Amino acid sequence: MFKNKKHPPLYKILTDTLFSGKFNIKKVWRARGQAVICGQSHHKEICHCEGMKRPWQSHSSEISSVIFCSGTLSKRTSRPCALASYRLKKSPLTLTLSRAKVNSQGRGDYINSLKRTYSPIDLLTYSLKKKFAFTLAEVLITLGIIGVVAAMTIPTLIADYRDKEIATRVRKIYSDVNNAILLAQNNLDAVNDNSALFNPNNTSYQTALNFSKYFKGSEVCESNTDNKCKKFYYDVKYNKYYTAGGDTGAVNSMWYPAIILSNGAILFIYQYQNPNCYAVQTWEEWDENGKPILDGDGNPVTHTSYIDYCAAILMDVNGNKLPNRYGQDFQKIIVKKDKVEPALQSWEGAESFKNILSGSDEFIYEDYKVGD
Repeated sequence: MFKNKKHPPLYKILTDTLFSGKFNIKKVWRARGQAVICGQSHHKEICHCEGMKRPWQSHSSEISSVIFCSGTLSKRTSRPCALASYRLKKSPLTLTLSRAKVNSQGRGDYINSLKRTYSPIDLLTYSLKKKFAFTLAEVLITLGIIGVVAAMTIPTLIADYRDKEIATRVRKIYSDVNNAILLAQNNLDAVNDNSALFNPNNTSYQTALNFSKYFKGSEVCESNTDNKCKKFYYDVKYNKYYTAGGDTGAVNSMWYPAIILSNGAILFIYQYQNPNCYAVQTWEEWDENGKPILDGDGNPVTHTSYIDYCAAILMDVNGNKLPNRYGQDFQKIIVKKDKVEPALQSWEGAESFKNILSGSDEFIYEDYKVGD
């Protein structure tokens, strides 16, 4: 039995916490400054270690406390004893004693020396307790890297989000316009005939007033001469470089009567004065950039064609907010007598409009400087 009166707490800890039952001590011996206790528990012979001076604590100034020291005795040969580990003060490292070799006389000796091992739990608790600090140079370098990455990625993320939002609004408002036209056909008893609402005998302002009745909470501005409506009139860039018959990049300045929707979108209305929405007109030919095509004598080349337009609706899905560009937030709708369709010209954003309506949300445009 255990006769060392200096260490009764160790026996209590072993019996109460480690084995939750009786622990019959069979042998006590010392191995290089450590007391090793071996006993019987649950039909297994087990060894435990304790410090020389105080239970569970070494006399070394570098060792704080014993973490564990347990193992199974072998009845064969020299009966190796368990692993012994100690936590170093101010360090997450653990010193581990491999095995203690015990001979039949009860004398022990170490086979291996102490070695350092890492315990995940020790590393975690040590990291939580340790106070880290960074130099000013490290902080500045880190902030610089974050700034560069942010400068490269944030504008792209913002642009992608804006494009998605614009595409969603384009589909929504285009659908609202079509629904309003169908409702007007039913009310005017003119199914499949848009000329009843977009009457060639009316002015653009009269058509805007009539059309606005089908948009709840909308307002109508006659022109940019009205002081309260000036903020709704602005310049819109074309989908790509376009001179509109001039020599430099141009814009389309809004002056048509406008329907201001409750969601902030704007519908500019242009009413064609073509009887029965049909007319034959002579046009000057322009190239793809909007510059006049001249013949050998320097005169504009003309051609004659017919148009079947009742009206044009220019819609800005986010009002006067940027980018104010054809093919992005600004789209052109052609109203014919029997149908409604997107604009056909590339400088008016026809390709982007078709992409948005198909669900691909791919904006196609080329930026340019006005006046160049």
